[in-house]
Amino acid sequence: MFSTWTTARGDYARGTYCALSGPAHHTRSAAHEGFRGSDDARLSLCRAVREPSGATTESCAARETTRKKLLLHADLIQGLKHDEAAAQFLCQMVRPAGLISTHSTVIATAKKNRVLGIQRVFLIDSHSLETSYRVLASSKPDYIEVLPGVLPDVIREVKHGTKLPILAGGFIRTPEEIRSILESGATAVTTSHRDLWSFGEHLQHGN
Repeated sequence: MFSTWTTARGDYARGTYCALSGPAHHTRSAAHEGFRGSDDARLSLCRAVREPSGATTESCAARETTRKKLLLHADLIQGLKHDEAAAQFLCQMVRPAGLISTHSTVIATAKKNRVLGIQRVFLIDSHSLETSYRVLASSKPDYIEVLPGVLPDVIREVKHGTKLPILAGGFIRTPEEIRSILESGATAVTTSHRDLWSFGEHLQHGN
């Protein structure tokens, strides 16, 4: 039902986020010292996400216990457009700690509502990189999620070009890749590989 990613940098215990996205309720968690959100956002989103049976998911209840903050992937919610009205609804009714989207209007609406705006960009070639720079200059997100994130040189270039904190995700499979990406300037790393979810704790303790 749920899939999760975790990052490996910063204050793992206090800075953990869960992000819900899509009809299958895919869940991500990001450990980073700079992420903060209200308990209301966490609890509201937990109450809002239901299994087909109508029962609140067990994983959501577990996140309440661990006090993780919630980021909502606005683009992957069925039944909502990727526009200002939909983002406004999510911010006011669900009240997540942040919204993830490829759409600048969603990011702008999130920021107006004092919700973290995380702009997702797919960097497949030099042209997409230049286009992303123009989009980011317009939307002014709080964070960037860069995919694929397994390219340290590209992460370093984006960090230098935007001066924005970066979440790197996609094709990241090993602790060595995580270390390399963080050293290249990423604020956090995301992965769906379960064996890496606790890697942030190892980094926190200097392992």
